Amino acid sequence: MPTNQTKQNVDRFNQDTLANNGYLYSTNAPYSAIKSNDRISRAVIAKIPAQTGCIIDLGCGDGVYTAKFAEAFPLAYIEANDPAHKAIEMAQQRFPHITFRVANILDLTSQPT
Repeated sequence: MPTNQTKQNVDRFNQDTLANNGYLYSTNAPYSAIKSNDRISRAVIAKIPAQTGCIIDLGCGDGVYTAKFAEAFPLAYIEANDPAHKAIEMAQQRFPHITFRVANILDLTSQPT
């Protein structure tokens, strides 16, 4: 069951999404953050086997990194979860070819069945 602190964090992420049209670090990030995020994404993608058929992104936020997985693995089924419903709404609008769900990995009752 999520704690009050977890709920407060999710509320802050929802507020960030609304204030910045996505998360600040992925939509309005300074050049250095963009380069750093890109480097991290490439390093993660390099660790995923080329023939991967399914990718699950837990804590996907606004879907920006999830979209990079979709670009790198166009034949893979991709599902992404995050507890911040505003971020998920934005991700679904931006990347309709990816399955996004509101879910919190700390709360099993929120998981899809």
